[in-house]
Amino acid sequence: MTNQDLIKDRWLSGQSNVDPQAITSIRRLILITKFLLDGAERRFKQYGLNTAGFDVLATLWRLAPTTGLTAGELMEATLVTSGTNTNRVDQLVKAGFVERRQDDTDGRVVRIILTSSGLELVEKILPAHEASLDNAASILTPSEKKSLDRITRKLLSALSGPD
Repeated sequence: MTNQDLIKDRWLSGQSNVDPQAITSIRRLILITKFLLDGAERRFKQYGLNTAGFDVLATLWRLAPTTGLTAGELMEATLVTSGTNTNRVDQLVKAGFVERRQDDTDGRVVRIILTSSGLELVEKILPAHEASLDNAASILTPSEKKSLDRITRKLLSALSGPD
């Protein structure tokens, strides 16, 4: 019996009106997230990054590897506040992985662009990161992966709105 099962049994024996299965499942999602983030943090630390910094680099690489994004576009894509976004970008500028550059067509617009070392770093780290995530899900059958996707999409939509 796992620790999660003991917690569920305690909820079942109590007088709570809360669904113990839901609590147990959500707690498991939280633990899975923690394990995945801890592993990612260890991988990124080898390169002087944290998960937040990698999130910015990977977002730029994925959405606009050569043209960059405005601060607002980056903020929207990474789902963080303006202050958090500024702090992340400042750290990456200091490290030489991104730069702020005026837009070629509108000088009032500043774009955040990967530097060559930032691009090189993302392309170095990304395969191992993706392989780790793929490995984490490798114990699931294709059908289970589809179910997991459907369920997590439904939960995420209920909590944050449609994606």
